[in-house]
Amino acid sequence: MRVWREFLAFYDADKTDMDIEDYLEKQVDLIILGFNQPEVTKESLDEYVEVGDIVPLSRQLFQWIQSLTFSKLVKVPNGAAEKV
Repeated sequence: MRVWREFLAFYDADKTDMDIEDYLEKQVDLIILGFNQPEVTKESLDEYVEVGDIVPLSRQLFQWIQSLTFSKLVKVPNGAAEKV
């Protein structure tokens, strides 16, 4: 849930005053958080991911996290609906 909340907070936040460097830095931070693997670091992303692929990768990761979250929420019983 923490990862989902971090992504959601970033995408919901007003970024009009954020410069491109800070924006990309936050995207990299989200990618690292989302993968949660020791080999995914700022250095490894800098070496293996093109700068133009950072934002699309972050968005794809967020979509994947959302799909996992929502697929599990669908399975949660709804007590009020079950009584009807």
